[in-house]
Amino acid sequence: MQVSEPICKLSVIAPRPLPAELVEALRRSKTDILRLISRKRANDKERVPADDTEWWLDLFNERAAHRQFDGGYSRAEAERRAFNEMILEWQARHGGRPDPLRCVGCGDELPANSGLALTDGARVHFDVRGVNCIIAYGRKWRAAAAAALRAIGLVPPQGFDPLL
Repeated sequence: MQVSEPICKLSVIAPRPLPAELVEALRRSKTDILRLISRKRANDKERVPADDTEWWLDLFNERAAHRQFDGGYSRAEAERRAFNEMILEWQARHGGRPDPLRCVGCGDELPANSGLALTDGARVHFDVRGVNCIIAYGRKWRAAAAAALRAIGLVPPQGFDPLL
């Protein structure tokens, strides 16, 4: 799989044409797929303790203010968007390290060097069920990150949906 920069195009290179239902499933899930494979893990030197509530609140408030004043969003919408950024940041800094021999979406074994490799070392099936696997993985890590942020006192804003 090749992704062009800026990340807005998903190109699949395969030894034979993909089944039409897989192509359609990839098209429907393009945004989620690009979001997941484009995440870069923070450098170890940039590590922030997972329980540093002050750091996370400062970052949240800075991002919400940026969205509100520079982006023109209402305060409520700016906070929802900022919390989404906190989830992505949490995953990049503190997300679990997946088993590269198992599909992170469904948990099934994957033969070595098979499936779609994601930037965090995770792998998902790269067939028709793979779209479901990559979405399931995204839901898992987003829910885990939201719960971890909640545990340190960063409460999701009203109307926040962790699956968006």
